[in-house]
Amino acid sequence: MDYNKLQDINTRLMNASHPFQQGGKIYVEVAKRVQGFWQLFPEGRILTRWMDLTDEHAVCIAEVYDGETLLATGTAREDKNAGYVNKTSFVENAETSAVGRALGILGIGSVDAIASEDETRNANQATKTAEKAAKKEPAKPKTIRAQFVEICDAYGLNKKQMAFDFGLTNTSTDADFAQAIKSIKSMMAGA
Repeated sequence: MDYNKLQDINTRLMNASHPFQQGGKIYVEVAKRVQGFWQLFPEGRILTRWMDLTDEHAVCIAEVYDGETLLATGTAREDKNAGYVNKTSFVENAETSAVGRALGILGIGSVDAIASEDETRNANQATKTAEKAAKKEPAKPKTIRAQFVEICDAYGLNKKQMAFDFGLTNTSTDADFAQAIKSIKSMMAGA
């Protein structure tokens, strides 16, 4: 490979493609890396194959060739539940990321990092989603009335009939509902 030509292409990619910066590192879009590859290797080829492909995740390997010579490989995994875009495009994102990594390993568009811009953004989004989920308030405990409804549903009992049978009304206390729940559980355990 002509390293002067590679350096020239990387300089053009950095200047023309508006690379993404994260943590002081520069990331170039995979589409731009592919363009750089074709400029360096007009007779080259990029092959992808699937290591694992399910309804929930995809693992792709990309192989980059100059003629019959394997120059680099890249592997990527994407999960369907990892972000909004992956809900419909996790397979495509795995393939794109694998190609981006292979080209990055080859040195195209990887001034500071191998990961593609898409991978970096996906990782950032996953981190933000996880942090947001961790900050959610814990679930409030169910009220005793909600527990009464839940226990009736669990045993397939008619809620209104059970409330009537136990003399429960809108003015009944939490202790009244707690006693009814205890009685229902005891009754069902002995059934």
